[in-house]
Amino acid sequence: KLEYEFTTGENQYNTVVAFITESICDECYIDDVYVYAEGSDENLILNSGFELTQEDTGDMVIDYNGFMGDYVRRLEKAQKNNIKVGINLSPHYFPTYITTTYEGTSANTPGTIRFRVDHEKTREIVEKHIRAIFDTIEGIECIVDVCLSNEVCYSANSDDYNAPLWEAFLIETYNNDINALNEAYGTEYTSFSEVKMPSKKETTVLNYDYAKFNNTFLTEWHRWMTDIVHELRPDLPVHTKLMSDMQGNHDDHSRGFYNYGYSWEDHAQFFDVIGFDGGSAYKPGEFLVNQFIGSSPITQWFKIDFITSIKNVPWINSETHIDTDNNYDFNLDKADHVGRYMWQEGIHGVG
Repeated sequence: KLEYEFTTGENQYNTVVAFITESICDECYIDDVYVYAEGSDENLILNSGFELTQEDTGDMVIDYNGFMGDYVRRLEKAQKNNIKVGINLSPHYFPTYITTTYEGTSANTPGTIRFRVDHEKTREIVEKHIRAIFDTIEGIECIVDVCLSNEVCYSANSDDYNAPLWEAFLIETYNNDINALNEAYGTEYTSFSEVKMPSKKETTVLNYDYAKFNNTFLTEWHRWMTDIVHELRPDLPVHTKLMSDMQGNHDDHSRGFYNYGYSWEDHAQFFDVIGFDGGSAYKPGEFLVNQFIGSSPITQWFKIDFITSIKNVPWINSETHIDTDNNYDFNLDKADHVGRYMWQEGIHGVG
């Protein structure tokens, strides 16, 4: 039995305990580890007896004491202080050794998802992650919603292995009739294998077909993740953080977002609330929320009215850009901006 007493530093959440041997040690058994705060008999170690384990963890070891322990402590601190929390599963923090070790698992997409969302191996890892998170947060009551992913986008045309899927999609879309495709495209293809996924941001029938095809990847991936979360915690509403740059805007840059693989309509079929990422950042001396005509806020509320018309559920802004990032200059003008902005969100159905 080994005991040690120490005092933590300010805002310290982690410490390291090392067992050092000065000669060869064939076996070392450690069990029943306890950490008590002074005056408490609650064990702060989650898996103190090391019973939480799996017979075969495969490529991924779930550490219930390291990251998970810190995660739980923060949630418990929020609960203790009456703060509601929405958790983000953040699958973009994906182990890169999986995509470098297993052929065909990586994806050359423009966003943060650098792995194939439809691959059996990557789904195995993501599911382990989700189930480990929910094992850890069991009993924590301050959590109010689950965000599946952060600012996610996906471009199937970035990887050659999607070509057979694209060909199959076209064959199904045009009932295996290449003449029907040629009539729609104004082309003279002799087979569906000749039709390549577009790389330019153009408003053509080809690009429309590609957008529909590309949207299926994130839609089915998020639907699959939603089913897992609903199985584990049916009481928590699920959404994902879709960006405010919509498919089809007035300029070439924004028009390109229809290539980014997310469809608000398709996602609304299975989401409990509509997730959104956007806002109107404060600028000194300007009440941007009031400047509707010829300004970005009016286009934002158009988008909000659009997404709330798809399904009669509230929308949630899980990344409200109500001010510029990392800005700590608080003043009364900014307070007015925040108040007006929140009022407009309420008018437009935020929940």
